[in-house]
Amino acid sequence: MTHRHIIFAGCVNMSYTWLVYLASRKTADIVGGVGVNIETAKFLALSRGLEVPAFSEL
Repeated sequence: MTHRHIIFAGCVNMSYTWLVYLASRKTADIVGGVGVNIETAKFLALSRGLEVPAFSEL
């Protein structure tokens, strides 16, 4: 099975839903987040226990 490194984009409610799903996957690592508001991207990552970089643009 292929292992994926994932950057989540669009840090709003739907991203949170995807993060919950991806955290349950053994073949996926979340490696970063992107949101218009970088603080929201950081908060979303930390709320899932992720210590990943956050960016304001792709």
